[in-house]
Amino acid sequence: MKKIYFIALISYAIITFSSCRKEASDPVISDITFTLKDAQQKDSLITEVKAGKSYSINAKTDADLCTLWPSDIRVTVKSIINSSADSLDIFGHTVLTSSNYYSDYGLLNAKGIAMTASQQSGYTVKYTYNTTGTYEMVIIATAHGISDSNEKTLIAKKSIVVK
Repeated sequence: MKKIYFIALISYAIITFSSCRKEASDPVISDITFTLKDAQQKDSLITEVKAGKSYSINAKTDADLCTLWPSDIRVTVKSIINSSADSLDIFGHTVLTSSNYYSDYGLLNAKGIAMTASQQSGYTVKYTYNTTGTYEMVIIATAHGISDSNEKTLIAKKSIVVK
């Protein structure tokens, strides 16, 4: 019985200490690209983003999670008393109907878009910018450890000109 107990204890220790990443390392985003499917259904790298087209946004990273904040939608609730002013909550924050601006992070109805992990392109998500303009796209890359509660976050900003 002692022998079985000893073997089980050693096996548990080996599995526990060899399979887990101890602590989070700083995530790195090496590249952010836009791609579009061509006639042969292969991804083509895009240098000019046009309004109304659905692009794949790719982030090459070693992170565990990635979230995209495209920064092109921000709809606020207007005040009942003054229709040109934004409505504010009791803490003085703007009340939003919807927003995908990173600067609105933490406010009700502000949401980023979760990116999907893939072997070839890192993290990817399909997105369409509907109006022309210049936007500050933000990608949040997060790495976390198993044996600690710390997480490391990288905030990458990229200016996007939509024509």
